[in-house]
Amino acid sequence: MGMHEAPAERLRMIVEAGDRLRGTELLGFALDHAVTESGGLGGMVHLRGPGAPGGCC
Repeated sequence: MGMHEAPAERLRMIVEAGDRLRGTELLGFALDHAVTESGGLGGMVHLRGPGAPGGCC
């Protein structure tokens, strides 16, 4: 796989995973790939609880 094909392949995998994974599983999967793509050593996402100020929904 060429250097320019890898990001497209990774994005395709994330989109396909969206059909199988939901919620935090999908978020974790996407985060792992984002860290890999950026060459990072780790990543983190902070999720607010349903009743937290500024939270979603």
